[in-house]
Formats: sequence, structure tokens, C-alpha cells
Amino acid sequence: RPLGGGAWGGGAPKDIDAPAGRVFSAPACAFLLAEEKNIEDEAPTTTPTTPRLAPPPREEVAKEVRRTFEEQRGVVRRTFEADSDAKTPFGPEEAELLFCVAVAEAAARDYDKAVAYLEAMLRQQVDAAVGKELTAEAFEEYAAYHDRLVFRSDFRPGPFSYAVRRDRDAFPDGTVSIASAAKKEPIRTFARDATETTSPFTFAIGAATFVTFDGPRYAHAYVA
Repeated sequence: RPLGGGAWGGGAPKDIDAPAGRVFSAPACAFLLAEEKNIEDEAPTTTPTTPRLAPPPREEVAKEVRRTFEEQRGVVRRTFEADSDAKTPFGPEEAELLFCVAVAEAAARDYDKAVAYLEAMLRQQVDAAVGKELTAEAFEEYAAYHDRLVFRSDFRPGPFSYAVRRDRDAFPDGTVSIASAAKKEPIRTFARDATETTSPFTFAIGAATFVTFDGPRYAHAYVA
């Protein structure tokens, strides 16, 4: 059911359904509506193309590779057929096999170098665009900043760190937390309070001794 501005507590768009309005911030909902409208109103346009040298068709390249490969293999075979000695176990077939293995090794080596070159080029472009080398800590900081912009305060991910007490009014005896490997700080998770739908957890440690756990219960979701 569409909500009015009062339900948002701050003049949010009226075209967002209630679930989205409760979870996402008003600027995020406005951005989504604007993007959807731009996609609907966007007309197909033609962009000018810059003249460039077109690469040869892949079929022609493969055909030329096969031709040169067969030609060189024939040269190797004829060379060893002319110089073969009946007393040696190494003949034209073995020479042809070694030639094929050498070609496969060279192709694998060239492929590895090409992929490494492309990865290095992309890394240089990203570093030049951002201005520094991106690390895991940088992505965590961006995710926290992004969550503050997108989600309302009640639905933003919070740190996974909770106090452990003997009862509700006691001083914490410790904490339960999950820390990230990068910053050694608690990870941030979406949490849902499920305390009202659960009952105390009890188990026996003897014939007449039982231990009962009670307190808040949460269901968590984490985006790695």
C-alpha cells in the first residue's frame, strides 16, 4: 500500500510501497524512482564511433594458425625422414610428437603472459582512477558508508558484538563477537530480534542440576 509523506517522518516519495519505505532511506527511494523513470523515458540514441583498426576475423586467424602448424609439422617430419637411421629409436613420429608438445607449451606460456598483462593493466587503471591502492579495509569502509546512505537507522547493519550477563541487571561478564580478519573489528550484520518468539534454553548437567539460558535472541544476516 503506498504511503504518504507522514509515514516516512520526513517527506519521502509517495510511490514507494510500505516495506521499502520502512527499510530504505528517503534519498535512496527517491533515487530508485528517478532511475526507473529515466529508464522508461530513455530513447535509443546512436553514439558516434571513433575510427579504429578492426581485428581480423577469428575464423581467418584460426585457419592461418592451422595452416602454419601443419606446414611446420610437415617440415619436421620430412627432415627426420631424410636423416633417419634405422639403428636409432628416434624417428619422424617422435620428432613430430615433440614438435606438437613444444607448440602447446609455447601457446600456454603466451596465454599466461597475456592474461597477466591484462590484469596488470586493469590494476593500473583502477589505481589511477581511485588515487590509491584498494584494500579489504577500504571496501569495508565503503560498505559501511553505503549502508548509511541506503538504509534507515533501524535497518542498518550493526556490529556483531553482544554482552553476556548472568541476569538482565548484572554487569557484563564478557562479550560474544565475530571480528573481521582485515580490521580486527566486529563484522556488521543485519539483525532481527526474535526474543518474543523463543523460550529459555535449558539443559541438565546432573541428576538435579539444570542450567537455563535466557535473554535476547537475534537472527543475523551477513554479506561477505
